[in-house]
Amino acid sequence: MQKHIISLLRRIEKQWGAGKSHVKHHSTPFKALRSIAILADKQQKQSLYPFLQGIENQNIEYQILLFSADTQKEPSTTELNLSEKITTQILHCSPQSFAIWGTPKDEGLQSFLQKSFDYLICLSDNQNPFIERILHKSQAHCRIGLKQPDSDDNLFEMLIQSPIEDAPKEILSLLKKI
Repeated sequence: MQKHIISLLRRIEKQWGAGKSHVKHHSTPFKALRSIAILADKQQKQSLYPFLQGIENQNIEYQILLFSADTQKEPSTTELNLSEKITTQILHCSPQSFAIWGTPKDEGLQSFLQKSFDYLICLSDNQNPFIERILHKSQAHCRIGLKQPDSDDNLFEMLIQSPIEDAPKEILSLLKKI
């Protein structure tokens, strides 16, 4: 039943043009980079360390949103210790963060979606209608994601074909070349 509803919602979105983002997209050179959003599955939390350490001293603001498909209630924020000096907050969301038609009902998620970022980096390697909704509603100027078979490539301006373990380093390397 849930799969049928999700399928129906996707067809409605495509019919109404909801699959297209209304944000003007462009890439920002690394030296001018001011803000990055990172969207990842809860399981990929450890893969964020190399990426975050690579931008640690760059004076770049970043925000992390972890998605958990679990039905158990997650705390809305937690802290991630990158080093003895640096601690960052992580926002959490789950299917319970969305109303029945896919609109975000969690305040932290709403705030994340309203904020403008230079880049939104999606480190999720599974197709999920909730993550797709976040990508669609994001105010990011450029969305970077992992190339996957049978995925909707229209959600991203840049695609990386790399195993999930290597993706953060590949993306950081790519951003530094821009």
